[in-house]
Amino acid sequence: MHLPDPNPLHTATQQLSFYIWTRLPSAALAQPPAARARLHGTSRHLSGRRLPTREVPGTASDLALLDVLRLLKREPALSPLHRFPRRTAWRCTRCGNTSAAGFTQLPDGRTYCRLCIDMGRMTEGDILYSWRGPAPSARPARLAWEGTLTPAQQQGAAALEAAVGRGEEHLIWAVCGAGKTEMLFPALLKSLARGERAVIATPRADVVLELLPRLKQAFPETEITGLYGGSSDRDRYGQLVIATTHQLRRYARAFDLVIIDEIDAFPYTFDETLQYAVSQAARPTATTIYLTATPTNALKTRLRRRTLPYTLIPRRYHGFDLPRPRLQWIGNWQKQMEKGRVPPALRSWLESHEKAGRSVFLFVPSISSAAQLTELTGAPAVHASDPERRERVAAFRAGHIPVLITTTILERGVTIANAQVAVIGADDDIFTASALTQIAGRAGRSASAPAADVTFFHHGKTDAIVACRRYIDAMNHGRAPL
Repeated sequence: MHLPDPNPLHTATQQLSFYIWTRLPSAALAQPPAARARLHGTSRHLSGRRLPTREVPGTASDLALLDVLRLLKREPALSPLHRFPRRTAWRCTRCGNTSAAGFTQLPDGRTYCRLCIDMGRMTEGDILYSWRGPAPSARPARLAWEGTLTPAQQQGAAALEAAVGRGEEHLIWAVCGAGKTEMLFPALLKSLARGERAVIATPRADVVLELLPRLKQAFPETEITGLYGGSSDRDRYGQLVIATTHQLRRYARAFDLVIIDEIDAFPYTFDETLQYAVSQAARPTATTIYLTATPTNALKTRLRRRTLPYTLIPRRYHGFDLPRPRLQWIGNWQKQMEKGRVPPALRSWLESHEKAGRSVFLFVPSISSAAQLTELTGAPAVHASDPERRERVAAFRAGHIPVLITTTILERGVTIANAQVAVIGADDDIFTASALTQIAGRAGRSASAPAADVTFFHHGKTDAIVACRRYIDAMNHGRAPL
């Protein structure tokens, strides 16, 4: 599908040159080609972003020139809210922090923000730059995906496409494996064809890595970047950006379409600075789309009060039911493992699936229990701080690893064909109803093997276990479990 370039006559370079010719004195126009290339690079790098001096490409003279042209906006990294006799109350421009506990001082007496220091220190006196000139031109938008949406997916896709350009909110409440990504394609195509910028924000880098190749294949002519900690795309311009929510702290008034994937997930729901980052990255007239399989109580309240439009997708793309978790009492499994024994029920479960050649997800409540199981079974384990996590997940997906032990870091966004799922210690507090529902959603994703095995090994049923099964029963009957 081809759609015309919304602005075929002007490239970003021509637009920048127009500004230079109309705003600079003629004596200053004799810029060498290298300088003009740097100015063009700076304009693309800064477009839609808000960055400290150290992250802006080019030279100090380049910044001075663009400042003279009034193409840059300057903002203090920290702004004083109130000045008291013995201290100053500050606000961090990048993350929105206003908590006194979120600031501290350097030895020289300058204040800096502690809450976003993982992205570089924001210190009193620092300046943030953003671009006020013309935006880079959008390439022609083309959707190369030739698949077919199910009737339920079509309903969701139509609602999202209609919301584009209206500055509205819309929630897609879809079960795990419903095909939410494909539902986004019509809305993304419409937005990109209008020359707009779009972002898909997600809580974890694993999800960015999963979505990036799919979106590049679907929109082969669109500039698409994937941003997460250590990403090689950090300095590239993207018309469509797929990013962890943390990375949106570097953007300001950039996106016309904002899609927040897994809006109920940690850390987004618990970190007000991430919610601030998303609000700052959106243009005032942006359309905002929320995606989730397990909405929070706050979202459910909005749905009941009809203050948030939503579309319910209770079936997976292949039309089969969600696998209903089976409950298996396992006793005090931790003591058994401390004595060097794999609990018999778990050992039997693992052996049956390994003999059948099936991939197995083994979820555990902690890093320490993951290490114990690895020692007892020989299966590799992954967790949030594991430096080899991406490589091990890739090997698991390719079928090179039959069993993967994991903490809740992989409860979302990772799809493995024909995977069987077990939760060890499902009664642990870490396994909320939402977490258990998401974990169960890793199974049965393939149309060729929809009836996968999901087993919760426990030492006593919890409210979360009961709520998870109640949710799955409701969705299998086409009802929203409000």
